[in-house]
Amino acid sequence: MPAYVSAVMPTYNRSAFVPMAIACFLNQDYSERELIVVDNGTETIRHLIPNDSRIHYCRQDSPRLTHGQMLNRCCERANGDVIVNWDDDDWSAPDRMTTEVDLLLGSEKSLAGFHSILYYDVANQGTYRYSYSKRHDPRCTYAAGSSQIYKKSYWQKHQFENVAVGADSRWSLKAQSKNELASMNGGKMLVALAHGANVSNSRRLLGNTPQFPKVDREEFPTAFWDDLKRFRLSQQSLPLSSAMETQDTACPQPSL
Repeated sequence: MPAYVSAVMPTYNRSAFVPMAIACFLNQDYSERELIVVDNGTETIRHLIPNDSRIHYCRQDSPRLTHGQMLNRCCERANGDVIVNWDDDDWSAPDRMTTEVDLLLGSEKSLAGFHSILYYDVANQGTYRYSYSKRHDPRCTYAAGSSQIYKKSYWQKHQFENVAVGADSRWSLKAQSKNELASMNGGKMLVALAHGANVSNSRRLLGNTPQFPKVDREEFPTAFWDDLKRFRLSQQSLPLSSAMETQDTACPQPSL
């Protein structure tokens, strides 16, 4: 019987992006799944949640929580033995969950993910690819935060740190040091969006370091461009509040 997978989506004032992230969850070809949404924003996104028994919405009113705390709140509510991070402003291909479940369970590790993912800058329509630097680790094992999939039993023993930025990247590096991490190239399965006044480190690094080279638009999946138009995710259409907050940075600082 397939493992039951809980996708976890902490969110804070990202109403412009949430519908696409939820649609990507609903389009997954993996059958045994649920989506846990914990909303800590100043305005509720309850009206954006489809009437689907696989989606569980929780309103987390003040105080404002850190990204690490939000991830832990999501994981506490997860019913699956396997948990996958499902960022509220990312795009995922229909086979992403199946691919990651196979990677995690086939590796017999506790944590897995992609060490290379695509990035799209909404502000300038720039297309980039993040690749974990082999200068950090010759084995090239690293799981970008937005791609992480892990056993709930591992999270119960090693919860996310109470930090606003980098809780997931720190988690990946700790698992790497304990030889508990498996990773692969994400190919066209995941596109992280950098947007507006986003203050995460990754947006400032796009195209400016060897880890974030600019790539041709053809490297991105056609379905991503279709969904970008479908959900009207242009800089002009985004409310300022959705672009002013950041929850995490997927990547460690590059070696320069």
